[in-house]
Amino acid sequence: MSALVVTSINVEGYTKTKAEVIASHCSGNDIICMQETHLGLKSNRPTLPGMKLVAEIRHPKHGSAVFVNPLLDVRDIYTNSSDTNIETSFNSCRWRKGYNPDLCFISKRLAHLSEKAVLNPLPSHNIDQSQSLSSLPSQRLKFPFAANFNLKKAKWTEYSEGMERALLDVEPTPDNYTMFVQTVKKTACACIPRGCRKEYIAGLTEESLQLLESYETEFGNDPFSDTTSELGDALTESLGREAESLARPYREHQHDSEQQESLVYHSETKW
Repeated sequence: MSALVVTSINVEGYTKTKAEVIASHCSGNDIICMQETHLGLKSNRPTLPGMKLVAEIRHPKHGSAVFVNPLLDVRDIYTNSSDTNIETSFNSCRWRKGYNPDLCFISKRLAHLSEKAVLNPLPSHNIDQSQSLSSLPSQRLKFPFAANFNLKKAKWTEYSEGMERALLDVEPTPDNYTMFVQTVKKTACACIPRGCRKEYIAGLTEESLQLLESYETEFGNDPFSDTTSELGDALTESLGREAESLARPYREHQHDSEQQESLVYHSETKW
């Protein structure tokens, strides 16, 4: 099955003339979503040549309509978004309650490879205390670890000379493309070093790690309690202090470099 072609357009008031223009420009589309139709309850239902109306919201100042290709089979799908037997995946600060909306859809072909997962909460009370709904393939492809090329330390002169020697008598034909790719890889591995840091600096201090664990525990008990909000504020401040401490040496080095640099040579008057 080929991918569906969907178009969303703001019509700022539906008219038959606009509908004819849209139909002529979007004849190959499968779904057309019209916004701002401005059709009240007493207005006639909108039409679109070559398409059928499947959904409409009437409003004299707003309104919307959805048209689909007549060959498409459109069905209504209803899911209970407040099932108490399922762990909540969205917590609303305004309504102070958790829900289970379907935030993503999976095709039948990939349904058996996917599963629902509720991610960790966001450690900030200024952002809606919500969690994400994601689909994670249970069968993941595994790739061997390969370090990136360090282009700053590359020996470009040797790389150019090696490529010239290897491709001196090679004709630029499609049959030689595979050999050309292998030559590029072989020469790059010989002239461009590869490597990466095997040990990483911990991203959280002991204080921030304890705050994060406490915050996640309180959020699991009651995401709207005062304790959860206070722990979120404390965690945000702790992360801010860590970021400041990491950025301070760089700023000091930058300041010292600017103080020591002579601007006489770089001045506009000198040039």
